[in-house]
Amino acid sequence: NRRARQDEEALHDLLRAAGYYDAYVSTRVESGAQETKVTLTAEPGALYRFHEVDLAGIADTGDKQAALRKAFPIHAQDPVDADKVTAAIAGLKTQLGREGFAFAHVGEPDITVDHATHLATLRLAVEPRGAKRFGQIRIEGKPLFSAKHLGRIARFHPGDPYDSKLVDDFRRALIQTSLVSSVQINQVPGARPDRVDIDVKLERAPPHTIAGELGYGTGEGARVEVSWTHRNLVKPEGAVTFSGILGTQEQSLSAQLRRNNYKARDRILTVQAAA
Repeated sequence: NRRARQDEEALHDLLRAAGYYDAYVSTRVESGAQETKVTLTAEPGALYRFHEVDLAGIADTGDKQAALRKAFPIHAQDPVDADKVTAAIAGLKTQLGREGFAFAHVGEPDITVDHATHLATLRLAVEPRGAKRFGQIRIEGKPLFSAKHLGRIARFHPGDPYDSKLVDDFRRALIQTSLVSSVQINQVPGARPDRVDIDVKLERAPPHTIAGELGYGTGEGARVEVSWTHRNLVKPEGAVTFSGILGTQEQSLSAQLRRNNYKARDRILTVQAAA
């Protein structure tokens, strides 16, 4: 009976979240000799809809207002759906960052429901706080890369319009170097009011890799292969690998230098020698 009542409350909450504020749910429990039958009866009632959707402050975004309103797809006459409102707020926050508003703030939604008319009003406070441009890349803590090299990895330059998508791309590129275990990027006010600096803090990952292989083949005989790699021996991003093979029919020594993001993003320099 307790579990049935819990399901009754859960179904009632789900109906309210979908816009059925007058929903009524009842539970009937029938116990038999071998089993218990639980019946939940739902009467959803009227579907509540938005009468007004007010994004207070969005007019301060100027010519970017249309794109931001498109990112918030909740309009008058739409059902009062809590999940869609939550998703719309997340989309609006993302689009604000894409449009250059690095320090924008979106308040909590204020939904007022009128049970007499089955209508609701949604008010959401938006503080754009001005469109920004990229400033400098700053390093926090012990540096793993120089600010110059970080600038090569980033796909933005000082003075470019701020775009949070480029910051996300920068974060992914730093992780893909395999030299960092975690990346923390913060947006901080720059030296000029219209600039936002990018504060980068990197945690080092273990730089060494040791590998070995033992094998035997009827045609090749015995074979031993070992290698040692330092992924940042020649800074920045210069991975050096020494490897050797000792076998019945094969013996070799080799060295390889691989520098990622060499002088530019995604450019790779490879130098190798083998005997």
